[in-house]
Amino acid sequence: MSYISQMNQYASYSNLLSSTFNTGSSFPTSGLVNLYSSLYSSSKAKTNQSSSSQLNSSSQAVKDYITDIKETSEELLSAVKGLNKKGKDSLFGTINAKSNDSAVSASFNGEDVPDDFEVGVSSVAKKQVNQSTALKANSSSLYQSKEHTVNITTKDGKTASFYIPVNVTSSNEDVLNKLADKINDKKLGITASVEVNEKKGTVSLKLTSKETGTDNEFYVSGGLAEELGINKVSQEAQNAVYTIDGDTYESQSNTVKFDNGVSLTFNKTTDENAEITFGEDNTKAINATRDFVNKFNDFADTAYGLNDSGALSLAKKLQSAVRTYSSSLSKIGISMNKSGYLEIDEDKMKKAAENGDLAKFFGQDSKSNIASGFSRRIETIAANAASVPESTLSQGAKKALNNTNISSASSSYDLSNTKFSSYQMNVYNRYSMASMLFDAMF
Repeated sequence: MSYISQMNQYASYSNLLSSTFNTGSSFPTSGLVNLYSSLYSSSKAKTNQSSSSQLNSSSQAVKDYITDIKETSEELLSAVKGLNKKGKDSLFGTINAKSNDSAVSASFNGEDVPDDFEVGVSSVAKKQVNQSTALKANSSSLYQSKEHTVNITTKDGKTASFYIPVNVTSSNEDVLNKLADKINDKKLGITASVEVNEKKGTVSLKLTSKETGTDNEFYVSGGLAEELGINKVSQEAQNAVYTIDGDTYESQSNTVKFDNGVSLTFNKTTDENAEITFGEDNTKAINATRDFVNKFNDFADTAYGLNDSGALSLAKKLQSAVRTYSSSLSKIGISMNKSGYLEIDEDKMKKAAENGDLAKFFGQDSKSNIASGFSRRIETIAANAASVPESTLSQGAKKALNNTNISSASSSYDLSNTKFSSYQMNVYNRYSMASMLFDAMF
């Protein structure tokens, strides 16, 4: 073979290598080994990086699962314990007072249930109010006054005197605001405020006792007070006057509390006597049962959300507990749907609360063993999930996720390694051909 033909064959081979590896130029034989090493190292690094990323992702998924399962289990445990409380803390059998007239509100927080009674309200307790005349807000008319003093005396003997300097640039609104601030700073049991009428452009000073009743009366005097008209009472302090079963009583406040745990609030006077009755209030118990169902579903949702032996075991335990007591749960309006979540029949639950079945189910009846069994199972499942250390919780989850990602990374690596072997053989064969050519040439 001639020297020219040998060089043409080498050039042809060099172009072939360039085309194969997209180098964009003729390919010297001295770079073949370096090219292979570069390709292999780069691809291996990418594979390792991908594997690391996948494993980091799986680690975060496990952490999220652990956090969620512990939080939801603790919330479920708290909900169950709340329903199982007995005695004074029980949510069931709560006695509450009811009024048939909006004029009187009633509540009860005692032990011995009192007899029903009637209440009549002839007057409600009121605060004293003194209101000044309206002045033009931007005017300086108070500058013309020779008297700039206001004196206040309360019924319990507190006194205070206020002097307000006024100059030609002082607007009426500024003067009243300064006076109101000084009165409030004295803490006399009186609130001073400046009322603004935007439409009319006027302002007025208002003094109001902080509490109702005649014990909170106050008296206002002084030259500026007279000029403002703030010394005149707009609304007198007044006590509440009421009757209970015909007997008349008086109170400084519209809220009256009795030693037996009954509290009455007088909202307005009554045309006829209001009837105050006592009976069971199931609102707290029903709301707590709804909360239990919601917490159960949150816990179940977390357990169902991971395809892992540990999580699936939790799910099975929850479903097993519900199925075991499905008949009793149905009586109080709770059932489990096909997806493993609890649902509520509001009408059935309300009836169960009224007839005592709801309280009986959750162990309020000492003769009932239904609830204690169901509650103990749910409580045990939740308590176990909440108390397991994070380092050991759901080992199955960790293994499942890690094995899945390691397997994926391993498969990716194996595929890449197969390609590398092919490249290696291809380069080696062609490098050998190139060597033969150069040996023949030189």
